[in-house]
Amino acid sequence: MCPFKTAAHLVNALKENGVDYRYFEMPHSGHGLQNDDNMYEQYLNTVEKYLDQYLPVK
Repeated sequence: MCPFKTAAHLVNALKENGVDYRYFEMPHSGHGLQNDDNMYEQYLNTVEKYLDQYLPVK
């Protein structure tokens, strides 16, 4: 979680360096992941897929 301007700089740097990333913007949340259950579920599913891909449990 970070201010939008900070996130924009990070996203640009990730793109420029070819880093695999997912960006979620949650306009209805405060400092955390609340008030938007659908986006929260998408976020958790993406984290699970990322972990399965890069840190698989064997």
